[in-house]
Amino acid sequence: LEGQVALSCGAFAIDPSAIDLGDPDGAEESRDIQYVCNSAAGFTRTISSDNAGVLVRIGGDAGEGDTIPYEVASGGGAGLSFDFRRLERPEVTVAADSRFLQGVQGGLSVRVRSGAVSRAFAGEYVDTIRVEVTAN
Repeated sequence: LEGQVALSCGAFAIDPSAIDLGDPDGAEESRDIQYVCNSAAGFTRTISSDNAGVLVRIGGDAGEGDTIPYEVASGGGAGLSFDFRRLERPEVTVAADSRFLQGVQGGLSVRVRSGAVSRAFAGEYVDTIRVEVTAN
């Protein structure tokens, strides 16, 4: 007999809904992510922000009053954790082992500090946080 198993790696949000960060006194919310990879060498995870760690007002010019900075933290074992920080650059984690075959769960927390919303114009603010997993 002979067979082949296809390579499969990914990050799957347990609850992919939007996070409400509109509280002027600051806000923090978390979502769970399941990391799975069947590569014996593990994977590399990259967490990035389309707007370098700021929410940008739709229709604004990204100037003063049009942005709200936020921070992200990651939970979970197997070396996936890091403390709150701005995503000014992508956050790269190399998980160089095979513990992820059955999946490992970790939280992704987002927070806006108190007072950040009070210095922003009224409107809808958006950013996209991307979590990419590639086999090592």
